Amino acid sequence: MNDDPYRRSNQPSNELARLAQQGQARLDAAYQGQGASAHAAADRNLRTAIGPVRGAPWKTLVLVLLVLSLPVAVGGIVATTAIDIKLMPIGMTGLFAAFGLLAVYLTMAPLATPAGVEAERAWAASLPFALDSYFDVLATEPVAECSLTVEVHWASQGVDRATLQGIVALLDTRARVVEVYGSHASFTTGPISGMTGIRINRRSVVRNHRLGKAVHRLVDVVLLPIHRNAPLARVRLSRGL
Repeated sequence: MNDDPYRRSNQPSNELARLAQQGQARLDAAYQGQGASAHAAADRNLRTAIGPVRGAPWKTLVLVLLVLSLPVAVGGIVATTAIDIKLMPIGMTGLFAAFGLLAVYLTMAPLATPAGVEAERAWAASLPFALDSYFDVLATEPVAECSLTVEVHWASQGVDRATLQGIVALLDTRARVVEVYGSHASFTTGPISGMTGIRINRRSVVRNHRLGKAVHRLVDVVLLPIHRNAPLARVRLSRGL
């Protein structure tokens, strides 16, 4: 005789199977939500890094509106003091609009458009060597400061360590060659700041807004001159602290 009224049998019941399915469905939904959130964050980081290179139209629009609001504010205040106090609402409206637009402009991320992202992808694909993991680096979570590790692979024999160190010093005197071995070498750049100078709820806002420009300068100052004299097969980027 079964003395436990809550225990029906030794075999899993249909109810347990149903509950297990419901729990698994919740897990699947949670994982999908986390994946979607992570994808959205990575896309925003990527667009923030590319915006200073390819343009950030929405931020530019806010700047234009800010410039246009200043004459309204100044004219309204002048008219209030010189003509009629009843015109004060015009001046105050322009003044508040200018302050509001200034706050939006200063805190707004320089987001590139999808067309800007595609233009950046086309630029990377047009280089005479493969640029691996570039967009992965741009999409990573922003930090207050980081450096780039650059691994170069030559098509044949590369340059010697002293030559490479001299060339990377043109980019940054804090850049250092890590390894040179035959057709492979690696070096690190100096620190790249992610600080914006913005604080929200007493927390500093960090962004990847300097990474895109840093890589473009790396390509122009170091990689392309090297490639013209010692052809590169591929370059791989990664982010370090």
